[in-house]
Amino acid sequence: VPAQRSEASDALPQNILRACIEQNLGEWVEMEGQRAWRRAARKRLAEALAARAARLDREAQERRESDRRLALAAREGSGSGGEEDARVDGALLILDPAGVIEFGERGTAYLALRNSAPGYVAYRVRTNAPRHTSVQPCAGTLRKGERALAKIVATDRRAGGINLKFVVQAAEVSSS
Repeated sequence: VPAQRSEASDALPQNILRACIEQNLGEWVEMEGQRAWRRAARKRLAEALAARAARLDREAQERRESDRRLALAAREGSGSGGEEDARVDGALLILDPAGVIEFGERGTAYLALRNSAPGYVAYRVRTNAPRHTSVQPCAGTLRKGERALAKIVATDRRAGGINLKFVVQAAEVSSS
């Protein structure tokens, strides 16, 4: 049975090692180089555990960022000046971000849309690289003051080298 380490982070690899050895006890007793195998297996298990923890951390960070953007979009609109200015300019939708869209490390970005028109507005988000990016939802209808959050995902690693452009088309409609 492998020696116990005092670090709590090594508990899972140790338990996995112990279970593997117990299942194959006959072969383990006859095996030469037990110590080297144990070290190599411990290292591979620790690396796999670290990779899984990193992936879970990234996913949690993306969820927190999504929640933060939704909360920001919900809080937006309490000020009246921005909405009036956008309507004077003839804009049907207020976009956040209004300029450059920044992608996160996992190739994900968000675009918040808010209806600033007095009635319903239908919108569509288009890109110059539809094979390299995915926009969900790419189209929809918003009531007065309603918000939508579009998730933009770079589906191809080469998308970073492409000059991505997005166009948001909007039109007033009579109903949803």
